[in-house]
Amino acid sequence: MKNFKNIVFVSKPLDIVNYNSICLEHKNTFFVIFYYLFSHSNKETIFDLFKRLNISYEQYQIVPQFDLYSLPLIKRLMLKREKKIDFSKVEFDKNLRIKTEESISQSIYLKSVKFTSFFLYGFLRILNRFFFSYYFKFKKYSFFNFYIDPHPYKLMHIDYVSYKNIILFDGGRSTLSFKLLKSFQGLLNDIIVFYRNSKYKFLIPKQFENKFKNKTIFYTNYKENYPNNKSVKDLKMIYDYLNLNIINDSILILSGNFPYLITKQLIYNIEKEFKHLKIYYRKHPREKLSNNFNKDFPNIILVKSIISAEYDYLILKMKLPINIIHWNSSFVSFLSPKSKIKKIHYSQIEKNFNYSS
Repeated sequence: MKNFKNIVFVSKPLDIVNYNSICLEHKNTFFVIFYYLFSHSNKETIFDLFKRLNISYEQYQIVPQFDLYSLPLIKRLMLKREKKIDFSKVEFDKNLRIKTEESISQSIYLKSVKFTSFFLYGFLRILNRFFFSYYFKFKKYSFFNFYIDPHPYKLMHIDYVSYKNIILFDGGRSTLSFKLLKSFQGLLNDIIVFYRNSKYKFLIPKQFENKFKNKTIFYTNYKENYPNNKSVKDLKMIYDYLNLNIINDSILILSGNFPYLITKQLIYNIEKEFKHLKIYYRKHPREKLSNNFNKDFPNIILVKSIISAEYDYLILKMKLPINIIHWNSSFVSFLSPKSKIKKIHYSQIEKNFNYSS
């Protein structure tokens, strides 16, 4: 393999879209694709995007990895939990999470899942680092710039890469949900320390603390939340927000990847409230829709994804409904307030939802 100037870790099309907005040196970049086993893979859409960007097969390496919530054991436990819940009796908070548990046994069950996760995080770190070192030995190569979304599953491998500069960028909503920018003061070590004091501490080796003290910057779509932090830069650079291919008198539901019983009730209520509009539904990349979806909602138009919402609507100019109902979607953060798009969060119409099954 030839020496490349840049290296970037990616696990989904959005990572490449974000990288593309801050660095256009594709021909001089090596891509490491994290392929999470047992999950709904983004591998095929990543390869499609590579073709569109003229990235050759010599420029990437696929590395198998394991994610906690994609493991068959955890999937079975979560499915078992969903089956135990009587959705007509439980309460939901404004985040559409279960507010009150159905029974004491349900509470005990959740504690057992948390206890199991405690040990699995440590085991996954060992397993993932073994796979990473086996599939690609980075210590033979040196890179000038290392671009990375600072998610713990990626950060755990940074000591395998020899580089001069490290640049951080959004991987999606995890930047907000983890509150990474609140912890970040210009050093990668700020984020390492944050993870070491969180439930993800088992994914980040202890020797990483106080090791990464070189100054760096963080490119993000959420710069407006931290206007005075000079180490935080705006990611919105190359996208055309104004010349969108807008469909009037229509509404797009961006999935929140909820259990189907919740999704079903959400769509039902949205149909009642917006019955005068044509309704489109775009499922979450990790969502597996029920086989009964078309039967349950014959008037809903399912949107077929090409690459990712960001790339499809902003670059490929796929038709975009003028109203978007979303649940903490990374895509809506790309849309400028100057665009005509009306963004409606699920919580804004929550008062009209009846969650009984």
